[in-house]
Amino acid sequence: MWPQVKELLGEGYAVVATCRSPATSTGLQDLLHTAGSGRLLGVVPLDVSDGRSVTAALATVTGELGLTSLDVLINNAGVATAKHPDEPVLEATAEDMQSVFATN
Repeated sequence: MWPQVKELLGEGYAVVATCRSPATSTGLQDLLHTAGSGRLLGVVPLDVSDGRSVTAALATVTGELGLTSLDVLINNAGVATAKHPDEPVLEATAEDMQSVFATN
């Protein structure tokens, strides 16, 4: 996802970047140092599988950042089972697969 954000910043767009743990995301930290000509409006923690996280991210974007609309949304969230890629899908538990489907 970070190459897409970097490209948008390079084209001069204003961007809000999100991920589950911004402080530990190497790709995001690298991006912060090479923002280009665009404006990185904010880095917001967001776990799309957690309703409280989604609510908090929305509050940050509309409150602290003052945004009232989005022009483009790139959703690149994704998870896999704990044993991926070594676990055949037919051996995954129903709970694991439900989590994968809910997030992806």
